[in-house]
Amino acid sequence: MSLLVISAFIAIYLPKTNPISPAESDDNLTDVNGNGFRRPSVLNIIRVPDIAIATYCVAAGSVAIGYLQATLEPHLREFNLSPLSIGLLFVIQGAFYGVGAPVFGFLCDKLSSTGKTALKFSGPTLIVLGFILVGPLPFLHFLHKSMTLIIVSLVLNGVGVGAEVVAGFADAQSEAIAEGFPNTTQTHGVISGLWGSAFAFGAFVGPTVSGVLFEAVGFAWGTLFVIGIQIVGVIAGLSSCLVKRRGRQRDDSERARLVQQTTANSYGTR
Repeated sequence: MSLLVISAFIAIYLPKTNPISPAESDDNLTDVNGNGFRRPSVLNIIRVPDIAIATYCVAAGSVAIGYLQATLEPHLREFNLSPLSIGLLFVIQGAFYGVGAPVFGFLCDKLSSTGKTALKFSGPTLIVLGFILVGPLPFLHFLHKSMTLIIVSLVLNGVGVGAEVVAGFADAQSEAIAEGFPNTTQTHGVISGLWGSAFAFGAFVGPTVSGVLFEAVGFAWGTLFVIGIQIVGVIAGLSSCLVKRRGRQRDDSERARLVQQTTANSYGTR
């Protein structure tokens, strides 16, 4: 019934948004100097490496949520908890994600480029740490399964997922503008669509893979899947940062060489 009500509201109010939506034309595809912007489309935007990495990280964060949604309850059965207690444990991750997401969005608007990079990598780091503790990993013999570890891990996961998906969205938007796409609702709409698709894909993959892994190797060993995809995202992000840094260094060196050459030629003509 609730889905029918929501669908009815969408059907009624969607046509009313067209008159108040800003109209866009091909004039928005040129900047103030008359230079052409790149036409925003899913294929053009996803080809930008940093945007592809950000989209992957959003999906990876959603996988972390889905993994726990499907397998956390069987993992908790040995504690003989009441349904209310189990429900409260599920709320922990969502609560910290819901509270943290707007905070991280505010920070993405205020932080410098270095701060945004640190925020971008803090999310996967917290998720990895959380999944190390929630099992815990079987080969970490100094850690023992307990409610304290599980609660701490859920807090870390909630905060980490919030940082990862919000920073991924903000990073994709800023990279799109930096790569020559127009700062219009069309570009932002494509980025939002990519974000939603990546999150939905992760929400499908997480519970599906976690169920298979839970039956095959158990909850604790299965967490290595989530840890692995987070590490892949971190490696890809670090590699991109190093490539961009080297590119800037080459540009600075070339600019300095041109300045020196121009100065030498200027003195030579006197």
